Amino acid sequence: MWDNGGMRLPMAILMSGLVLPTLARAVALRVPEDYSTIQEAVDVAAAGDSVLVGPGTWDQRNRRTVSVCGGPQTKDCVIFLKPGLTVIGTAGPELTILEGGTPSGAPVETVRLTDVSGPTTRVQGFTITGDGEGVEFGCNDSELELRDCHIVNTKVQAMNFAFAKVRLVDCVVSWNEGAGFSSSAVRLGDGTDFEAIRTRFEGNTRGAIAAVDAGRVYLEDCEFVGHSFKRAVSIGRSSDVTVRGCLFLRNSVLPTNSRAGAMEISLSNALVEFCTFAYDSSFGSHVGGLYVANNSSATIRNNTFYRCWNLPGGRGSALGIGSGTAALVHNNIAYGGNSEALAQFSNTTVLPGSGCNL
Repeated sequence: MWDNGGMRLPMAILMSGLVLPTLARAVALRVPEDYSTIQEAVDVAAAGDSVLVGPGTWDQRNRRTVSVCGGPQTKDCVIFLKPGLTVIGTAGPELTILEGGTPSGAPVETVRLTDVSGPTTRVQGFTITGDGEGVEFGCNDSELELRDCHIVNTKVQAMNFAFAKVRLVDCVVSWNEGAGFSSSAVRLGDGTDFEAIRTRFEGNTRGAIAAVDAGRVYLEDCEFVGHSFKRAVSIGRSSDVTVRGCLFLRNSVLPTNSRAGAMEISLSNALVEFCTFAYDSSFGSHVGGLYVANNSSATIRNNTFYRCWNLPGGRGSALGIGSGTAALVHNNIAYGGNSEALAQFSNTTVLPGSGCNL
């Protein structure tokens, strides 16, 4: 109570004339209970809000003109996302499907983030599929996290990222075709930082991950299984590469498509540790397992290479260190290959580090 000329006024009356700041509260928008389509809910939502999507196949086609890395393009898409939203399939990926459908003219993207920077956008609990691209994302340092999502059976590309920060956790990226000879299921470029944790990549026609001119690439506890046309992972000209605790199983490469069946790293600073390479192969004179090429810097330690192979006359069934590369190679085990386990090419520097290789 305050004294006002002998009158004691309640605090509520005194405060009624003031404009006080208010804290915005996050809102949960439900589909289909509150909004009939996902896009309607996304358009209304603000940063910090959640869009909760019920089970079903969601295939409503939206058309908008958006800026794509500086240039306006007209796109068809199931969801145009905004920064700072969380979009959740409440019944999980088995029962909540985003279906891009068959393109009519230009390819249809299933999920796209508009070309606006802002807080991290999160997508959880969906299967993402369709005959176009699954997820296209990037420009202006956009940030995306995909958690418990299955990106499967896309015809153009599962994911395409540029100028972005992207994180996959507990996802599946499988049976995607890719677009063109040089493409893979996941394409990373133009400084994109990429993390994949506990994510399974399987049976993608043109390989799992292709990174060129990316920033940081971090792969932990992931599985790369059954890629048979191109190598599972190719990373070139990326600033920092860490591959830790991953499984590479039954990946192979045709003679003209790559220099390694499982993984190739070039012109990068790389750490590969605690990984298992099993039955990875090259149908040529190249390396069955891991190839570190072309003036890179690499530490390869505590890995197991089991029955990796190449055709007779090839070199380095398990591991190859390419021209001009400086590598620290120690505490690795290679068993059952059909040629020398480690191949050193011209002008390499390979150090044994603190432990022996078997």
